[in-house]
Amino acid sequence: MDQETAIIHFDGGAVPNPGKAAAAAIIQWQGQTHTFSEFLGDRITNSVAEYNGLLLGLKEAKKLGIEQIKICGDSRLVINQVLGAWKVTVEHLKPLHFEATVLLAEFTKSQLFWVPRSENTAADAAATKCIKAN
Repeated sequence: MDQETAIIHFDGGAVPNPGKAAAAAIIQWQGQTHTFSEFLGDRITNSVAEYNGLLLGLKEAKKLGIEQIKICGDSRLVINQVLGAWKVTVEHLKPLHFEATVLLAEFTKSQLFWVPRSENTAADAAATKCIKAN
């Protein structure tokens, strides 16, 4: 990965599902690591939390002035829906999916990859810490 491309790991979680939820994103860019998390509230599903993790990463990357991104997440649902491989059939996920595709289009280059949970531990830990703090 070159210095211009940022790597974004995102995650979201809900305890229980649905339940208290948080989203997190870890952005690695130009030798620095930026960690972001946000509490989403109660009675939130895991899928909504995962989408919010992606959105958080995209929004924060734009604020940092990043133009090229490689996105990694352990949610097959979010990755495959945003890539267009899977249809978005759940109504309450459609606005989140739409927002993600609009934000992605603002980057000059973007790639999305599914990664196993074992390769997404920092984002998972940030989301879990945020849930526990609330």
